[in-house]
Amino acid sequence: MGKFTRFIIVGLANTISCYFLFIFFTQLLSLNLFAANFLSYLVIIPISYLLYRIFVFQSTQNLNNKKKYFLSFAVAYLANYLLIFILSIQVNFSDELIHIIGMICYSLIFYFLNNKFVFLSEN
Repeated sequence: MGKFTRFIIVGLANTISCYFLFIFFTQLLSLNLFAANFLSYLVIIPISYLLYRIFVFQSTQNLNNKKKYFLSFAVAYLANYLLIFILSIQVNFSDELIHIIGMICYSLIFYFLNNKFVFLSEN
């Protein structure tokens, strides 16, 4: 199984988990789009790091790739945040649809950064 296929499998699991967390935060806790989006990613990111490091990139853990991973997360999340902010004021989509569009943007940027920046030495 190729690295990109493994990334898609982990990404789908992360996306489904993140989406259900988003629904939990918005519907049950009545948080707004931005707070729910942030908390969803905050819960998923440590689990995601382990899955990507072990299953996708088959990398040993070191402080350098952990720092790069969280920096990559910050960059991808910032792109996600900016996109959901723009969509929330420019279009009349549901918060759930805006969140899904943001997750797609985040996932593409995050894969590229993980593949070309974080786990570069193991590629």
